Amino acid sequence: MPTPPHQVSLVYAHRDQLDIGTSGDWQPMGMRASHSVALRLTGRIPPHQAIGEPGAFHEVAAAVFGPLAHLGWSAVWLGTAAGALSRVLKLLRSPAGRARFEPGSELLLTRVSRARQRLDAVHALLQQTLRTVESGADLSAPARQLQLNALKITASEECLAAVDGLVAALGLRHGYLKDSPTRLELALRDLRSAPLNYSNDRLHLADGRLALRDQGVSFA
Repeated sequence: MPTPPHQVSLVYAHRDQLDIGTSGDWQPMGMRASHSVALRLTGRIPPHQAIGEPGAFHEVAAAVFGPLAHLGWSAVWLGTAAGALSRVLKLLRSPAGRARFEPGSELLLTRVSRARQRLDAVHALLQQTLRTVESGADLSAPARQLQLNALKITASEECLAAVDGLVAALGLRHGYLKDSPTRLELALRDLRSAPLNYSNDRLHLADGRLALRDQGVSFA
């Protein structure tokens, strides 16, 4: 009997049990180093190599795959944006930076402040979510699912916004050109994929349903 499309199973497969082919090429705007080319896998896997109950991958995803993915990607995005801010600050404090930029500029200082504020907020949410995951609590509870999804959405949006603000603050030469030591253009291209990496729109739809189940507005 055919398996319904919503019943997905997670399996472990040895390399020699599969025929692996690529489908297309990997030519993204950013995140080029990930080389996330689409693969086509074919093979026969014995039943004992299934992980968890057959057709219950959603349970594995909710308990393990999703939380670790959200934590890992959010940490990567935060590190990318923090590195960008660090390079900007080094430039601004250097003799060349002080000659090019007005250190007392209220607009410049405000934009640097906002970038730091965004990253501090992401860092705080990342640390709190990590504590939730490490506590061993049931991650399927609505409040905890909402926190995990909020981490992904917030990190993907705020890290991108922080770097975008730095690009505006430094202008064309050091915000946009590839030969600038700030490398903001590279960070911006990489982080632009973050809201698309499992679309934030899909997570917001899921969060709307989860919020309806958490009428007390509890927090993890």
